Amino acid sequence: GRLHGRKPESTQGQTNWSPVLHCFAIAGIVVVFFADTFTSIHWNDPLAGLLTTLALLAIGALTTLGARPQSMPWGLGVILIALIPFKLLVFDLGVGWHNYCRSYPLFFNAIFLPQMAALLAASIWLNRLSRSDNETTPGGFTLGHLLNITSLLAGITMVSLEISRSKSPWNDSLITLLWASSALALTVTGLVRQRAYLRYLALLIFGVTVIKVFVVDLGGLAGLQRVAAFMGVGVLLLILSFAYQRVAPVLLKRKE
Repeated sequence: GRLHGRKPESTQGQTNWSPVLHCFAIAGIVVVFFADTFTSIHWNDPLAGLLTTLALLAIGALTTLGARPQSMPWGLGVILIALIPFKLLVFDLGVGWHNYCRSYPLFFNAIFLPQMAALLAASIWLNRLSRSDNETTPGGFTLGHLLNITSLLAGITMVSLEISRSKSPWNDSLITLLWASSALALTVTGLVRQRAYLRYLALLIFGVTVIKVFVVDLGGLAGLQRVAAFMGVGVLLLILSFAYQRVAPVLLKRKE
């Protein structure tokens, strides 16, 4: 592909196959790496899932850094990074979940921490993409926003699943408080950075949290855990109400 791009065009309007060849080369690297990893390590081993996830991140980042923006190889790099949240949830935590739960401790292990780091890196990159898209389409909802939302939801889901692995009776309460705290953090971030889609996502998560409190926690938790879940969500809802009533008008006026 690189050599073809250097070749002078002999005919006016001749098709430039260089971007297509670049994409075939990048896709070939991904396929060969995945095939070699799943052959050398068993396909449902958590280590194989981690290595292929890191490969997607590295190849996608190098592709987008080296390719011309909005070109075909650049778009392929975006797709590779956008696949990371889906791969983590569907394949890494789906196919390899049983082996992961049996072989690795909670949170501080060689699989979960690198997975979260890869997801954070993908989210930061996609956030940069959403900022660049917002410059071209100000005020609109872009693909970068959607991909950033996907990364955030994948991170919350991964932490929730990790909490659910413990045998503590406080599992459901902690998950409820995690969701409510995440919604509050997204609300504050959306207000400070003027990101409307983050505020809408926070309201959606708060709504799901309230439904979980009344449908799941109310009947499934013991007395103390149920009280903790109700009080925690109630306090966070009060903080959210204060943020919208007092903080939001100040920030909007400051922006104007």
